[in-house]
This record gives sequence, C-alpha cells and structure tokens, in this order.
Amino acid sequence: MHKKNQRAIWLSAGLGMLALIWFLMVIRHIHPQADPADSQGPVPIHASPLIQSWVSIALASLAFGSFGWFSLRQMRPPHDPWWPSGWSRWFEAMRQILHSESSSKKEALPEPGSEAWHELLEDMLQSARKHQASNLETEELRRAKELAESANRAKSEFVTTMSHEIRTPMNGVLGMASILSQSSELSERDRQHTKLLKLSAEGLLAIINDVLDLSKLEAGHMDFQLSDFDLTHLLESSLQVVAPQAYRKGIELGCLLPEKLPPSIEGDAHRIRQIVVNLLGNAIKYTDTGSVELSFKLLPSDRPRHIRWQLAVQDTGVGISESAREMVFEKFAQIPSDEGHHRGGTGLGLPITKKLVDLMHGKIGFESQPGSGSRFWIELDSPIALSEKPQSEISPHPPLPALILFAPHSMSGKCTQTVLQRFTASLRVFEEETVLIDELNRTEESTHASFQLWIDVPVSWEQAALNTLIQRIVKKTTPKKFPIVVLLARNARFDSEGLREAGPIHAMFKPLLRETMLQGDFPPDACPNIQVGDVALVQPKTSQKNSLTVLVADDHPINQKVIQTMLEEMGCHVLLASNGKEAFDCVLTNALDLVMMDIQMPEMNGIECAQKIRSLQKNEDPQKALVPIIAVTANAMAGEQERCLAAGMNDHLPKPIDPVALRALIQKWTTHRPNHHS
Repeated sequence: MHKKNQRAIWLSAGLGMLALIWFLMVIRHIHPQADPADSQGPVPIHASPLIQSWVSIALASLAFGSFGWFSLRQMRPPHDPWWPSGWSRWFEAMRQILHSESSSKKEALPEPGSEAWHELLEDMLQSARKHQASNLETEELRRAKELAESANRAKSEFVTTMSHEIRTPMNGVLGMASILSQSSELSERDRQHTKLLKLSAEGLLAIINDVLDLSKLEAGHMDFQLSDFDLTHLLESSLQVVAPQAYRKGIELGCLLPEKLPPSIEGDAHRIRQIVVNLLGNAIKYTDTGSVELSFKLLPSDRPRHIRWQLAVQDTGVGISESAREMVFEKFAQIPSDEGHHRGGTGLGLPITKKLVDLMHGKIGFESQPGSGSRFWIELDSPIALSEKPQSEISPHPPLPALILFAPHSMSGKCTQTVLQRFTASLRVFEEETVLIDELNRTEESTHASFQLWIDVPVSWEQAALNTLIQRIVKKTTPKKFPIVVLLARNARFDSEGLREAGPIHAMFKPLLRETMLQGDFPPDACPNIQVGDVALVQPKTSQKNSLTVLVADDHPINQKVIQTMLEEMGCHVLLASNGKEAFDCVLTNALDLVMMDIQMPEMNGIECAQKIRSLQKNEDPQKALVPIIAVTANAMAGEQERCLAAGMNDHLPKPIDPVALRALIQKWTTHRPNHHS
C-alpha cells in the first residue's frame, strides 16, 4: 500500500476522533430539566435523555462513517465496484497497516489490485497446489510401502509353506539314501548309485536353504539366538560337514587353531557355523587341486571379557580376476572361472554370508590372485561366556607316548601336527620316506620306550600306495612291531588284510580333530585290523535288553519309515503315532525313553500334544510328564525352535534328518535317564 493511501486513512481517523471529542464536550453542557422554582439565575439549556441518545448515535456514526469513507475512497481502484470486494479490501488493508507498523523489518505487501498483487496471489496459489501435490505424493508413498510390506509378508509365507512342503519329501529321499549307503548288502555299483542319489538330494537341499535364508534376510526376519558355545567345536564340526565334498574332489582339508582359546563364548552358534560352512564350501567349489585351509587367530580387543577374532579360509583354486571382484557379494552372481566350466550353485552363499556378518556388526573381505587361489576372512567380536571352564579341565589324560608323524602333504601334515602336539610331549614330523625310515631305525635302536607311527595319508593316494608304503617300512625297519595309525579321508577304503606283519594298525578319519582326540577311544596298540569306509559309519546295534523305546509321531508314512529305520539301526525299539492324540495316548500307556514329535499333524498338532504331556506333571503322572521330547519339523523359519521350546519340548531337529545329528540328540537326552527295560 502506498504512503499516500496510508496518510488519507490516518486523516479520516483523525477527523473521526475530533468529532468524538466535540461530542463529549457538548454532552457535558446538556443536563436534565430542573424545577424553575429552584433556580436563582438564568435557565440553562434543557435536553431530555432521548435527545441525548440520538445525538450520541448521530455523532458516533458521523465519526466512523467519515473514517470508512475516506479509507475506501483511497483504496478503491478505478472502475471497481464497492461491494463486496471493497469492504474485504478495507479489512485486509487495516490488517496490513497494523502488521506493517508492528514489524518494520518486513517488506510491505503490494497494493491490492495491482499487477504485483495478482502475482502474489498466483504465487500463493501455486504454493497451495504444490503442498497438495506433496500431500498426495506422501499418501501414495505410504500406500506403496504398505503394498510392498504386504507383498513381502506374502512372499515370506509362500517361502515358508513351500519350504515345509519340499522338506517333507526331501526327508524321505535323503533319509533312505543315507540308510542305503550304510547297508553292507549293496554291491559296489549299487553303492555308487546310492551315493549319486544322496549327492543330488543334498544339492537340492542346499538350494532350498539358500533361498529360504535370502527370503528371511530380505524380509528382516533373521533373528539371532544367543547362547554359550565352544568355538573350537564349532569350527571342527564345520570341517566335518564339508569334508566329504572336499575329499571327493581330491582336495586336502585342514584347520589351524591356536593352542589356547576361550572354551566358551557367546553368540549365535548356528549362524556362525553357517558362515564358516559357506566360506569353506565356496573355497572347495572353486578349487580343483591342492588344499583348503581354515585358520583362526585372536586380534587385540579393548573390551573387557570380549575377544576379537579373525577366521580365514585359504584355497589354491582358480582365484578371482580384477573384473569379477565387484560381483563377489552380489546375489545370483557366478564368478567367471575357466572357460566353459560351470561351477554350479545358486550364487547366494557369499551374499548371505556378508549379510549375516553385517548384522553381527563384523567385517568381511577377501584377497585373491588369479590362478593362485583366494583368501576370504571375517572379523567378529564375541563376549566370553561367564560359564567358561578353565583350560586345564579339557586337557587330555593320560598323554600319548612319543609320536612320529609321516605327512607327505605339507598343509595337511601341518594341521595334523597342531592337533597332535597338544597330546604328547614328543612329536617328530617327516615328509620324506627315506628320512622317516632312518629315524624309525634310530628310535628303535636308541630306546626301548614305546612310540607310535602316524601316517597322514594324502587324499590323492590309492590304497595300493598306502599298502606299499607300510610294507616297505616293515621291511626296512628292525623286526620290532610298533603301532601304526593311518589317517584317511572319509571316502577312502583301507583293507589291512595284507599287512598282518606290520603289527597293530588303527584307521582314523581326516581331518584330525581335537574333539576326536579328547574322546580317547582309540588305543592303537589294542585295535585289531579293520576295514573302514562308508560301512564303518554304522555303529553296531545295542542289545535288545538295553534298547531304548522311542515314540515317533508323524502323519507322513514315509517320514515315519525313515525315522523308524534310522532308530532301529541304532538299536532302538520304535512305536508309531499318526497324530497328536495317538501320541498322547501312547505316552500314557507306554514307558518311553524319548519322543520324536512332528509339529504339523491332524486332530492335535505337536505343540498342543507337548503341552498336554507336560501338564501331566500337575496331576496323575509326573514321571511321564518328564519324558524328553524332540521336535522334528520341516519348518525352518525364524522362531520355530523357540516356539517348540516354549511348548515344553527339549530340543529341535530339522528335516531332512541327518543320522549323525539324530544319534547325537538321542545320546544327549537318554544318557542319564534310567532305562525302563533293564
């Protein structure tokens, strides 16, 4: 608004105020009518109250009317009607005047009706439209987010359902393949066919597990279950998982661990094992000859009761080119290797591993040289478990006698040496046959003390090469017989029938593990000549008198048959139930040592059945309520194990069932229970 208009408005306001003052002065001289008799002088001006009121109204109207007339006269643009825009402009102008007077720092608005005024209105309109568009965009984003989350949940539910439906028949395929591979009645040709069947099923299962894990990670459903665990045991058990795969390719497999490690740390043992197995499996996949080595070292840590540790997997494989380094951790990426050679797999192992390490707030990286191999490593920080045992409590008793180790393969021999040196006060290692024979002769001539010869047999050796070596050792040494321990790959076969003159021979499986040595169930000087191979994995059945009675509750006939066969091979007496109701009745009417409980069953599911069994403790039969219950389920989604444990179950066994894991759980939960049949 121009200053000219402001002056006009203030002028009109001043005139109105003068009129008001004049009115007040006049009203002071107007009095009510008095009695003439009471007056002693001239008679004053007389006015009634009605006249006073009308005069007041007239003067006030005059004052404010003049004020408004002058204001509107100055603000009205040419040829613009007075109503209704005139009055609205008047009120708006008054607001602007007061606003401009109260804040001198703000820029004055343009004159209403001017071009600048219309531009201002247009800008305000555009701003309102933008605000409305922003609100619409926000609403669309919210709806899109809701749709994405709904689709993600649907995908997770689909993957969960399909995982359960696929794992159920896979349990039958893998279970029967494992049972057949242990049979001594198969011919060598049938044994090879069974082995191929088992390998194919394991490959399919690995793909299912990768897809399931990826789905859980992308959906944010990957939960970590913290517990205390033995890190050394975890690393060694991971080696056992991948050992058959490595030895089938003729690859040496070893583990280098420091002498002193905390016996127990805190973390998610399952996910850490998954990381280790993924790294080992990836190394084996891209290695055709040579070795794969797992190493471990402690790093400096500034946190009390924590360890910072690094785990590395070194291979002698094809390596990674510079152009392929960016693809290493991408989903479904296949690292190019030698021309025309497809390595297989889903390309999810390393991406899943990286996501898991990131969620654990760790680090992952690699170094590689094309043609010379790769080294993948991770770094994690773990709290030391409060329940850790002193290192002395796991020391072997008694120690082994003097040992002589013959290790033609340097990497495998080094790993075997790191394990053996913890169990003996004297260990000598040789890689050349001639030097070994000379040392054996000197040892026999210089001392009469007992010693043992350990032979770390290279994976590439055939049985004939090992037999020839032992025969040469026997011929070129003194007639004294000394115990010989041969370390073989799990797929190797060794017949000591032709080595009767060599003395007691004991065969053990590679890689040599600390846990195996701690068990102390291999006195080599007392072992008969044996044959090892796949058949050797089947332990003899227990006597019927001391057998365990196990209830298998599963609605799938094939799963029933698989678990029943596995348990019977272990010497167990098996009872069957097709639903939760039958299982509960069986618990009431039989003396059971263990219950294998499926979760998804008709009439009454496994969760409900377990809860009902545990409720027996409050009423009629507390003893039956304490029977160990193992959940057997094909549902591998997060939270399934916790749901089973919350229902009163003791442990969890996923499908497809691993015979080794099944045997370990049976031993775990029946070792200290009184046998009902003894």
